[in-house]
Amino acid sequence: MTIQYRPIAMSELEQFSRAQALAFGHPFHADALEHRAANFEAERSTAAFDGERLVGTSGVFTFDMTVPGGVTPVAGVTMVSVQPTDRRRGILTGMMDVQLRGIQARGEAVAALWASEAPIYERFGYGMASQNADLSIERVHARIRHDVPSSGSVRLVSAAEAAAVLPPVYDRTRVGIPGFYSHTKNWWEHRVLQDPEWGRNGASEHRYAVYREGERELGYVIYRTKPDYSEWVAKGQLIVLALIAETPAAYSALWRYVFGSTSSARSRRPNGARRSRSTSCWRTRAG
Repeated sequence: MTIQYRPIAMSELEQFSRAQALAFGHPFHADALEHRAANFEAERSTAAFDGERLVGTSGVFTFDMTVPGGVTPVAGVTMVSVQPTDRRRGILTGMMDVQLRGIQARGEAVAALWASEAPIYERFGYGMASQNADLSIERVHARIRHDVPSSGSVRLVSAAEAAAVLPPVYDRTRVGIPGFYSHTKNWWEHRVLQDPEWGRNGASEHRYAVYREGERELGYVIYRTKPDYSEWVAKGQLIVLALIAETPAAYSALWRYVFGSTSSARSRRPNGARRSRSTSCWRTRAG
């Protein structure tokens, strides 16, 4: 049967999401659909259908991204998958062709994605733009090499306050860092700040610490903690999901806070860190 490629309707989002979860080997969470729907751009999706079977998924998030010299509109390619029963049929090539033609028609000069298998995308014209690095550092060995004195302070804020305070700090900072991209109000609410129990992997709820000088917030860190006192030794983790700072003083102060907050730390996103043991270790992935 001939494969048909088309955008899905929002009424098909659950079918689309189940197919994607199966292809990636992820569990499907029905209560995540509300969050997904808030940012899902149905008109920019491309799904592959074999008759009534949905056998391939792909989508795009529309945003602006900082590049050397300025900010440009970007197609954020995402959710690309083919069902394991339907591989080697040219379905991925067909979806990429439809998707890239649509991106070109919109006048977007850049398409970007975080590839789970990077070599797959070279044949579609993609090239490496950045790399990720996971680091894990025991706190007992952690030192801030160039500690910058600061006149401000770090305070914890509630989730409601974070929703108001964090976006302006991020927007001021992102325009100076290539690779950082714009966040809509829905992206903040349903991606950055959403905190479902099933997404915590045994760790705490989100915690938010903000660095402030005078009347202005200049940085923040979003993190979780994961305690472990096995054999009477503290081996907990502090998992940093994002650490954003406008100034060197804010950056230094927030890292001092991270390493002083628990037994160890671990980090996994650009400018972020994650914590791990009584001998404190942080882990970071930047890219």
